[in-house]
Amino acid sequence: MAQSCNHSHQAHQSFGPQPNARALTLQETARGLMAWRAALNKGLLPDEICLQQIIDDGSEEFAVGREPSELKWPEEPLNTMLIRCLYLGVWT
Repeated sequence: MAQSCNHSHQAHQSFGPQPNARALTLQETARGLMAWRAALNKGLLPDEICLQQIIDDGSEEFAVGREPSELKWPEEPLNTMLIRCLYLGVWT
């Protein structure tokens, strides 16, 4: 009985991203959310130009040495759709 439970547990571990991949995904998401916070605190939407300003400003530690593409969140095409909706005020 213990063998089948062990085997089942090992099979379950092989599905989904590995722990390091999950940690990297969480870090990327956190950076993206911090970029949104930084942009919105400036009264801006986090488009490419704004993200570059945040990087150039150097006051946000998470952005130092990054490229704007590394700070984009969520993934495309949702990022562009979300920014357009907020820009146009299309929320219902």
